[in-house]
Amino acid sequence: MEMWTKIRLKALMSSEAFVRVQEQMAADAHRPTPLKGAMGRVYPLSGLVRCSACG
Repeated sequence: MEMWTKIRLKALMSSEAFVRVQEQMAADAHRPTPLKGAMGRVYPLSGLVRCSACG
């Protein structure tokens, strides 16, 4: 039998910040999956930052 105990915790972020993050995640959902690097690794921030001079 499972037993749960409810406890109150301080929020890690405001409700407004949570909503903004959810909206940004939904807007970013159309982005393609990041490409793998030369070593076959996938880098989480790939494609999110671009050089302002050369793109």
